[in-house]
Amino acid sequence: MFVRSRSISLLLVIVLITVTICSTLTLQAKGDDTYYWVQLRSRQSNDATVNLGTMNIAYYPHINLPNQISGVGLASLKYNPAVGYFFVRWETLGSVTVGDPSAQSTTLNIEGEGTVTAIYGKYTPTNPTQHVGGKVFSANKAIIVAPYLMAVLSIVAIAAVVVKRRRI
Repeated sequence: MFVRSRSISLLLVIVLITVTICSTLTLQAKGDDTYYWVQLRSRQSNDATVNLGTMNIAYYPHINLPNQISGVGLASLKYNPAVGYFFVRWETLGSVTVGDPSAQSTTLNIEGEGTVTAIYGKYTPTNPTQHVGGKVFSANKAIIVAPYLMAVLSIVAIAAVVVKRRRI
């Protein structure tokens, strides 16, 4: 009888930690089966774009945004920015908090309904480019002008020789 009792307890624990992935994700339930809805979002720091990238929550990687989860308690949380973007900070509303708002990987504490938003920025080139003669060159290098300047000087020198010969 003792063995069956342990089996039933284990089965109940497994049922309480049931996970469903569709449009929602269930994390963990309290003994009283209280679940809270948490909205998952991301946005660029200047509001130019929204919901780029994915989130990892608990052991569920790459949750597309926007999305929502239902659960309660603590879970690991990570933001995966889209290519060309980087993580800036977390923002929360309602009864959800993050362990470290400036860390890309942190913990999510769900104590009630709320929203968690990953704020991201866009990488900008450190070496601006410009188009010269149909090719892309670095604007920070003086070499851009050198080939064109040499060509112009060569043409001027040839023209000077031709003009001088005509005078003779």
